[in-house]
Amino acid sequence: MSFTLRLWTMTIISFVAFTVWVFVHDTLISGLSVNASHGLVAATAWVFGIVGTVIITRFHRRAEKLAEKSARDETAIQMAGAVAHELNQPLTIIISTSELIARRDPTKDDLSPYLHQLIQASERMADIVEKLEHVTGYRSKPYVGTVKIMDLDSPSE
Repeated sequence: MSFTLRLWTMTIISFVAFTVWVFVHDTLISGLSVNASHGLVAATAWVFGIVGTVIITRFHRRAEKLAEKSARDETAIQMAGAVAHELNQPLTIIISTSELIARRDPTKDDLSPYLHQLIQASERMADIVEKLEHVTGYRSKPYVGTVKIMDLDSPSE
């Protein structure tokens, strides 16, 4: 049973019990007849109870939405950390191997322009990994069509 349904059930049961209690007792408000006194007290209690139940239900819905957003944010942050960790190890191997090859004698073959491109691309990937390791929140940016992706260059929330 959902929270809202339980809340409304408890509200109705408690108001029925309160109404029965009011009509069993003597005059509750002096100067009014017994029936008018009972009716006024019961109606006031019902109105305040229903308004209170509506307010509680709205607060509960808002809290559920905030909890869902927080869970999504936490998942995105954990995934960014996992991606950073998994990419960092092979990236280290690529960079160090490229640097070793770049130190070879350039007269044997002309690989240096390609190696420099490889080193630059690897260093760019290393910068991305570093950004992922420091994610504590995220903002999205438009990508293609209606798709949005995490904006690693904007400060986290």
